[in-house]
Amino acid sequence: ENLLLQNSLKVLLTEKGSNPFYPWYGSTIRSRIGAKSLGFVAGMLREDVKVALQKVRQVQTTQSKYQEVTRKERMYAIRNVEVYPHRDDPTTYMVNVEVQNASADPVSLSVVFTPPGVAAKLGRTKFLVAPNG
Repeated sequence: ENLLLQNSLKVLLTEKGSNPFYPWYGSTIRSRIGAKSLGFVAGMLREDVKVALQKVRQVQTTQSKYQEVTRKERMYAIRNVEVYPHRDDPTTYMVNVEVQNASADPVSLSVVFTPPGVAAKLGRTKFLVAPNG
């Protein structure tokens, strides 16, 4: 499950096109942070998360042809993607994701995306990501 969590976070936090060997890998989430059209941005972020996580599933399918991918580490389904602006800063977005592995166990992750130069004090298992920093 930890590997599934790590793979999911990695694809969300990697800027699409930043790896010259795998330009298709990553997400476009960072390019959307800081925009003013709140409802529109949240919807696009939700879609970006889903598309990026589908890439994890595709990579795992290909990977399983050449090496073992255990049921615990293999993504079976994207159960829920929740995106909403932070209550104190509408340009900062909270992203909560729940996926299901092939063993039918839920795996949850939370990420906070902020515009450049914004600092935040976060609790427990949240991750702070500044798009250009």
